[in-house]
Amino acid sequence: MKLDLLDIETQYINNRNLNYAKKHYIELEDGIIRLEITHIDKINSTFIEMESIIAGYENETSLTINDEGNYEHSSCTCGFHNSMEPCGHVWQLAKYVIDNNLEAPYEYEKDEDREETIEKYFEKRSKIIQETINNEWFKEILKEDIIDKLSKIETSSLNLVPSIEFNELHSSRNFPQIKFKIGRDKLYTIRDIYSQIIIAIKNKEFKNFGKELKVSMYYNAFTDFSKKQLDFIIKHSNSINQFMKNMLDLNENNMDDFYNTYFDSPYSEIIFEEEDFKTELVIEKNDKDYEIYLKNKFYNPKEKKKEDKTKKSKWSYRFDYELPFTIKNFIVTKNKIYKYDKKDKIFLYMNINEYEMKLFNKLARESLILSEDKFFEVFSFFQDKLEHFNISEEYLDLIKNYSNKKPKIYLDINSDGHLIFKIEYKNHFVNTNLTQIVGIFEMLNPNIIENLKNYINSYQKVYEINETMIIDKKSEIGKFIEDIIPLLHTYADIYLSQSIKNFNKTRKINYSVGVKVTSNFLELDFSSTDLDKGEIIDILNQYRAKKKYYRLKKGEIILMD
Repeated sequence: MKLDLLDIETQYINNRNLNYAKKHYIELEDGIIRLEITHIDKINSTFIEMESIIAGYENETSLTINDEGNYEHSSCTCGFHNSMEPCGHVWQLAKYVIDNNLEAPYEYEKDEDREETIEKYFEKRSKIIQETINNEWFKEILKEDIIDKLSKIETSSLNLVPSIEFNELHSSRNFPQIKFKIGRDKLYTIRDIYSQIIIAIKNKEFKNFGKELKVSMYYNAFTDFSKKQLDFIIKHSNSINQFMKNMLDLNENNMDDFYNTYFDSPYSEIIFEEEDFKTELVIEKNDKDYEIYLKNKFYNPKEKKKEDKTKKSKWSYRFDYELPFTIKNFIVTKNKIYKYDKKDKIFLYMNINEYEMKLFNKLARESLILSEDKFFEVFSFFQDKLEHFNISEEYLDLIKNYSNKKPKIYLDINSDGHLIFKIEYKNHFVNTNLTQIVGIFEMLNPNIIENLKNYINSYQKVYEINETMIIDKKSEIGKFIEDIIPLLHTYADIYLSQSIKNFNKTRKINYSVGVKVTSNFLELDFSSTDLDKGEIIDILNQYRAKKKYYRLKKGEIILMD
C-alpha cells in the first residue's frame, strides 16, 4: 500500500507535535489496542483507524489517504489535534503501517483486556525510561573519561590573553573595557564571555573556537596566570557588558580585583603605575559659608564651567550640567583611587589613607558647603590626617589657630561606691573632641550621656558645659574604668581622684578569724595586720548594707564581693 510519509510530515506547522511523535514511537507497538485498514472504492481512498495507549493516554486516531498515498484527512481524540494540523498520533499511525507493510483490508484487535494492556504498556515504558537514564549516565562517564585523558595531554597549556579597549564614543565611561582571546600558538577571539568561558568551564563543554582550536573547557587546562584571570572573570561576571558580550566593564566594583590580578601581568598592554595625583583641596569663603572642592591636573570644575559657557556648538547643551567627578576622571574604591591615562594607556593609581578616602568620596561627587563653625570642626579633625591633599596656607593657618581645646573630665568614686563623672567645656564652637566623646558613649550605650547629648547637635554652637553625671551600676563602673577611660584620654584632659587611681590595684588584705565557744555561743574574732578593728567593723557593716565598694582610709577601694 502506498503511503507517503514525507507528504504527511508537511502537514505539521508546529514541530512540537512531530517531535513528540518521533520520541514516543517506540511505545506504539505495545500500546495498540485495535487497528483497522479499509479501502473505500467509491472515493478511491484508504481509511486507517487505530485505538492506542501512548504515554498513558487512550486515543482513537484515524487517517485517510488517496490512492497515491498522499494525506487527505485525519482525526484524533487527543487534545493536540486541530483543524490546522494533525497531532503526533497520526504520524505514528502512518509510520507503523509503513514499517509493517500493512495492506487493506487489515484488522487487528489485542486478545487481552484493556487493564492488562495498560499494565504491560507501563511496565515496558518504565524499562525504556530507565534504560535511557542509564545510557545518559554512561555517556557522562565516557565524557569525563575523555576529559581526563585530554587533561593529561593538555595540562596548563591554554592561554587567556587580555586586551584593553577604550571607546571614546561613550562619554559617560572614563574607564576602558577588557576583552579576551583564547588559544595556544594561535589566538581566537572570545565573542561571548559568559557562554564561551564561564558556562563552558562550569559544564566542561567541548568548544570549537576555530580550525586549530577545539578544546574541552575545564579549569586545569589553563596556564597559572590564565587561571587568575578566570577567577576574576567568574567573580565579576555581572560586569559583562550586556550589549557587547565580549567586553567586561571596569568599574568601582571590580577595579581592586583587576589591580590584584594584573599588577604583575606578563602582558605589556596592562601597565599599572603608582602616582601622586597632587590633588588640591580648594577652600573658598562665600559670605557665611565655606565651599570645599577638589582640583588637580586632570580636573578643575570652575574652569570646566567657564569652558561650557563659551561653547557655541549645537551640541553644547549636553555639557551644561556638571557630571560627577568620578565619572569624568576617577574610579574610587575602598583601597585606592584609579585614573586611566588614555594617551599612554596606563592605569595610574594612588594609595591613600582611610580618612582621605572618606573625604575624597564625599568631594568626588559634590562640593562640600559648611557653615563657619562646622568648617573649623571638620577640618580641625582632618588637618593632621591629610597626607596627599594640599590645603592653601591661608586656610591652614586659620584651622591651626582654631581653638579646639580638649574638654576636661573629672572622675571620682563616692562613699556609696558610685562613679562621679563631671565634664567641663568652654569654647566658641562645637568641639570635635566633644563630638567624639558623645560618639563613644552612644556606641557603648551606658545610659549616662543624655544630658550632654542635649547640648550638642550638628549645627548648634556650644559655649559652656558644666555637667555632673553618676554611674551606679557595678558592671558599668568596671567597664568605664577599665575600657572607656583609656579611650577618652585621646579626646579629653582627664583628672582622676586617688580612689580611681587605686581602683585597678589588686592587693591581698591579710586577716585572721578566731573562733571560740562562750556560754554556748560561737564567738568570731577578726583581726588584721593591714586594718585596725574599727575599719574591719566598718567593712562588715558596709557588707551587711549590701554596698558594692568600701574606701579605705588610705584611699584604696575594696570590692565587697
